Amino acid sequence: MSDSLTPKKPFFKTFFGILTLIILSLLGLALLIFASLFGYYLWAQKFASPDTQKKLAEQYTPSFTKAPGLGGTATQTDKNVAAFIRTHNPTLGGTEEAPITIVAFIDFECPYSKKSYPIFDHILKKYGPTVRVVFKNFPITAINQNAMPAALAGACAQEQNKFWPYYNSIFTEPLLSAEIINLEANKLKLDTQKFSLCIKNQTYNKNVNEDFQDGIALGVQGTPTYFVNQQKVEGVLDIAGWDQVLIKEIQKKK
Repeated sequence: MSDSLTPKKPFFKTFFGILTLIILSLLGLALLIFASLFGYYLWAQKFASPDTQKKLAEQYTPSFTKAPGLGGTATQTDKNVAAFIRTHNPTLGGTEEAPITIVAFIDFECPYSKKSYPIFDHILKKYGPTVRVVFKNFPITAINQNAMPAALAGACAQEQNKFWPYYNSIFTEPLLSAEIINLEANKLKLDTQKFSLCIKNQTYNKNVNEDFQDGIALGVQGTPTYFVNQQKVEGVLDIAGWDQVLIKEIQKKK
């Protein structure tokens, strides 16, 4: 029998036909999964509980907590960052003559400030006295209910020369709460009566608010935000990212 009379296989039974069907099936499945997830995300944004909405926001947005109503995307500020360093701001590492000063705007309840903590700690140990860190509070109270109490408690711990132990302790806690904040006094061997009274009276409310206003003036729109000399860095950087930023700043000084 001639080839012209030999019945041809239907396309879907050929190798390329089967391969095409498999690829189309996988694409269809991926599209269905995406549509389902996207549909759930839209539903959750409107109808889910505040806790669920917050978890979704942390999962599907960049590693940065944005304060509602604030804007600003510049990576370099034309304002003198050093002019915003206040006498009440805790410092760590190098002296004022250090080639690099990092002004860190932090929210103690921000999940990304917490995520950045061990990386930033590693970088500070690595670069030692080359880097001077200045801490500034930036509590995003519209999102984080414990942010302001934690900031005030940090200032009260600083009053007893225990800010950095407080900072380390808070960021190593699995969850921040009013109870955890109050327990810090015993944990850090503070004068508990003095600490509690300081928090109750909101003794350092003015300082915390001044830090926040400084952040707004410098274009801070969320946490964590770092000013490496005049360079603005937003969100969580990995170690390689920090190395790149710091080495670039060190080379500028040569």
